[in-house]
Amino acid sequence: MQQQRAVRVIKRGHTRAAESMAVNDGDKRGVNLERSVRAVVSGWVREQQQRSQESWRHHAALLARVGFQRG
Repeated sequence: MQQQRAVRVIKRGHTRAAESMAVNDGDKRGVNLERSVRAVVSGWVREQQQRSQESWRHHAALLARVGFQRG
């Protein structure tokens, strides 16, 4: 079920008032959004590290098979 959200129409010249209103209204949403962004980014970083480690292991195994010794 979707939540109803307020819609703000911003007209030219009224952007500062709308921004200040958005900051006041969105304090809690901003914190929650920041937490969710952090969670997503940390997930991406974790996945990238896992892929990188896996790649290193595969390359090391390949080089070991052809007789390359680490030095």
